[in-house]
Amino acid sequence: MTLRRLTGHGWISIVVWRHRIRSSQHDEAPTKLEQFKLDGVVQKMRCPFLIVHGADDEQVPLADAQALYKASGSPDKTLRVFTAEEGGAQHCQRDYLTLGVAEMWNWFEDKLKP
Repeated sequence: MTLRRLTGHGWISIVVWRHRIRSSQHDEAPTKLEQFKLDGVVQKMRCPFLIVHGADDEQVPLADAQALYKASGSPDKTLRVFTAEEGGAQHCQRDYLTLGVAEMWNWFEDKLKP
């Protein structure tokens, strides 16, 4: 997996660059973000792992979610892709947030059963 550029995502990139990364320059943020990669970490995961993704997400490509799923070392992993037909297909399921949250809670409930 590679670190995707976060530029072009409007106000959210400004918040990330300036407040979280402590940088006022977009150019230096990718360098500072290099230390926050999942590659090398996600392969070591052994706990249950849920990835939710929208099929119409315009910020994070579906291929990235699929690569994360494939790279995960968890023996109990789930990739849930929401479609436009059912709702939740946009970034962070913003077009049907209640469905996305319900799916996540159902997953947690299932994993926490004794």
